[in-house]
Amino acid sequence: MKRSAIAVSTLCVMFALGPGCVASMAQDYEPGDEIVVIADATLSVDGNTKVDDVWPGLVLKVQKVAGKWLWLTNGKPGWLDQRHVIPLNRAAVDRFTELIRDNSSDARLYNARADIWKHLGELDIALSDYSEAIRLHPAAAYFTNRARVWCEKNDFDKAIADYNEAIRLDPRSFAAYHNRGQIWSIKGEYGRAIADYDEAIRIEPKLQVSFVLRGGALRSIGETEKAMSDANEAIRLDPASADAFNLRGALWNDRAEYDKALSDYNLATKLDSQLANAFTNRGQVWQVKGEFEKAISDFNRALTLDPSCELALVGLGQIWLTKGDCDQAIRNFSEAIKIDPANIWANKGRRRAWAINQEYKKIVDDYAQEISLRPKDPRGYNGLAWLLATCTEEKCRDGTQAVANATKACELTGWNDSGYLDTLAAAYAEKGDFPKATEWQAKAIGLAKQDQQADLQTRLELYRAGNPYRN
Repeated sequence: MKRSAIAVSTLCVMFALGPGCVASMAQDYEPGDEIVVIADATLSVDGNTKVDDVWPGLVLKVQKVAGKWLWLTNGKPGWLDQRHVIPLNRAAVDRFTELIRDNSSDARLYNARADIWKHLGELDIALSDYSEAIRLHPAAAYFTNRARVWCEKNDFDKAIADYNEAIRLDPRSFAAYHNRGQIWSIKGEYGRAIADYDEAIRIEPKLQVSFVLRGGALRSIGETEKAMSDANEAIRLDPASADAFNLRGALWNDRAEYDKALSDYNLATKLDSQLANAFTNRGQVWQVKGEFEKAISDFNRALTLDPSCELALVGLGQIWLTKGDCDQAIRNFSEAIKIDPANIWANKGRRRAWAINQEYKKIVDDYAQEISLRPKDPRGYNGLAWLLATCTEEKCRDGTQAVANATKACELTGWNDSGYLDTLAAAYAEKGDFPKATEWQAKAIGLAKQDQQADLQTRLELYRAGNPYRN
């Protein structure tokens, strides 16, 4: 089963600059409504105690309503008088367009309008407005904001370039370090990600989300003790952080402490009932414990929240395969492969289901497609060679092609992988060249771990007796 993943709901640290106050008409708001701040203002907990700043163009979600007061959060939660906000819609764009018409050299207004365009999904228009703000006033905050849009467009190199410039302009921009760290994590460059999170935390020691994401990066490189420390600190900083409990649950899961993992996942799903990843992770624990109905329920809940959750689809496929419903398993695995054609677990699961159904031609075609997509990956060649060499169905076997594919897998791995040499030996045996089969099988045994040698020795005796191996 694929290890549980971590998804953090707060993807980027927001940062911007804003102009002066603009009056707003009274409006009826409800929890869940998205609003646009139209004035420099502060969030407070009792009308007097300031907890955080807000500024024009900032888009927030209403969490609670009490008369004219809206409970919002921009990192720290507090109340804001609704006269400082308007609903998030095209009218908000028009409002700032009017302000720009009267103040066309004010970079803050372009930045504010860009924020609105971004939240309305008009990313190219948002980029244009951010670029104009930068042209008028090249502030670090504007480069940081534009970089967030590049991230949404998956143009990570341009995003990194903007974050680099933001950091050059403002070396204490914790938001730029934090957000750039996320890109390095996406790219799999965890060392760089951790270094950026380190700097973000050094500048802002209470930046809770940086502890969560640094913990995830540390987990990815096997630094589980440090990752656990970060998860615990994130929970201390914000005991209501679903992402932090989700991370700690994954770390308990890695240690096979499943009851502790379930406890943290239960808290994560209670704190954020929309966190699809937490339901997926909990489903994986139920799957390991053999509680398949609970696992199916969690996986389905995750897919309701996020239909592109491939881990949930893989989990469902594995369960249906265990239950003997190969057709349903194939459907789940195929959906996961549509989302990510390189998903190893989905591809292995579907091939196993096809094998049980004796649909060997589909497996051959599947390996051929994998090889065309990833010609430098030895696994596709090895899998195809093993099938062509050992399949119980005679019309599926082809010793010559098996040798060719097994040889390619061995070449790509420097002839140092015992499993691939084992496949090459089986391929020669299928071809009828038993001296070559015994030669390569002996070499495979020499490279294999001690607990693998008995199985390999059994095949060696087969080849010495002039018999091929059938799987």
